[in-house]
Amino acid sequence: MTVAKAIARAWADAAYKTKLVSDPHAALSEAGVSVPTGTTVKVIENTADTVHVVLPAAPAKASEMSIDELEKVAGGLALQDVWNNVETTSSIATGTVNVGVDGDT
Repeated sequence: MTVAKAIARAWADAAYKTKLVSDPHAALSEAGVSVPTGTTVKVIENTADTVHVVLPAAPAKASEMSIDELEKVAGGLALQDVWNNVETTSSIATGTVNVGVDGDT
């Protein structure tokens, strides 16, 4: 199972969601996701009025890269994409949209 499928399962299964938030390593392991030893996993949930923006670790040579190059490394994710995701998630919760996550359907 992928992390995306674990997220989908958490949306559909309240008990699994509770476990994913309280014990991410165990929940992800149960879902077949391997977490490297020594890695800390924190699960936080976005809501309709609270969105968390995760700042990934910078690439090794970030200081040598232009803003355009860094944007490509970051995937070009804009804050608008985060807001659009919240709207999509809200639509999914109401059953008005059916979409795949990370290519999974």
